[in-house]
Amino acid sequence: MAANVPYLKYLQNLRESPSKYSASQASPTKGILTKPVKADLEVYDDDPLERQRDLIQKIKMDDDTRYGMMEEMNTSRALTTEDGTPISLQQALEEIEADEAEKAGPPSGGLMSPAETEAVPEVDSTPPGSYESDAQLGAYSNTIAILQDDTEFMTQLASMTEKYPGLTEREIFLVAAKESSVGTNMGSAGNMFQILGTPAQEAGIDLKKLNKSANMTDHLKALEMYLDRWDYDGSAPLGLLVAAPGYRDAAPDSVVYEKGSKELEKNPGWAGADGNATVASITEFYRGQE
Repeated sequence: MAANVPYLKYLQNLRESPSKYSASQASPTKGILTKPVKADLEVYDDDPLERQRDLIQKIKMDDDTRYGMMEEMNTSRALTTEDGTPISLQQALEEIEADEAEKAGPPSGGLMSPAETEAVPEVDSTPPGSYESDAQLGAYSNTIAILQDDTEFMTQLASMTEKYPGLTEREIFLVAAKESSVGTNMGSAGNMFQILGTPAQEAGIDLKKLNKSANMTDHLKALEMYLDRWDYDGSAPLGLLVAAPGYRDAAPDSVVYEKGSKELEKNPGWAGADGNATVASITEFYRGQE
């Protein structure tokens, strides 16, 4: 706490101002040349310095001389804190500056804590389950979001991921994206997962009825019937079951369709670097690089 000595303001102004006379005219120093109040200055009426001050006031001299003498007297006067503890002039001035800096500074986290800027938590605007940032499905995120709001569709999808361990929601959407842009472009087959005549007949799917349906849940149910036809257990990639179900248990480097085959002409994306479609290249087409 700063010392409770009124004339310290005069000394502070004097130190900062090149003119002693102008410093004395500042409002903090008004009355500094009058007799100090005993309660504030912790001095006694019979102090010899007070008698010297009165004498200086009575003697005729120029202002610079008078204020120089007064400055020398003030620097030797005893300074005390509010509880009466003696301190030096330098200590008193430092305490005043510290008090002013504390008042001017921003609020801190505590008495001894530096001011800190509160960290603003980052808010993720992406809704849960969104595929906006998905490298493979980002372009279809709006269509997928509509299907995610369809309770009937999501109930059917959830039942399938539970029925086939290893099958995920994302993989179903990945295959749907490759085969029909998630139901927005049904292609020549006319349905979401491009199920053709013979496979549909073997699985008990009414293909004509399916191809007329605009309800995407019907297309998921048809996929389930197709997977059951091949005794799918969720362990093989879904895309491989759609493209070549007979190779679901084959080695990754097994050639499914050779370069130049009619299947590859219709589905060039299945081909690998050597031009052949293998189990690995077909899987990569649907899942992307993993």
